[in-house]
Amino acid sequence: MNESYYQERQMQINALSAEIAYMETELEKIKESGEYKDYAALMRIYLATQKAYLKLVAECEKDGESDALLEFAAVNQ
Repeated sequence: MNESYYQERQMQINALSAEIAYMETELEKIKESGEYKDYAALMRIYLATQKAYLKLVAECEKDGESDALLEFAAVNQ
């Protein structure tokens, strides 16, 4: 993979993180106001955003790791 892909992915992670932080504050406000229909609607969006964020973070962490067993097998061949 090239460097621009990593940069784009990091930009997406940062954007999703900012969206999650914003939605968390909005969810708290909506919860205090008692508008549970709005709360449920925003919570569905929040959960989808959080899922996308966690997927990208896991992909990013996976790129940095290598499989120790595969490395061991390659060295001992």
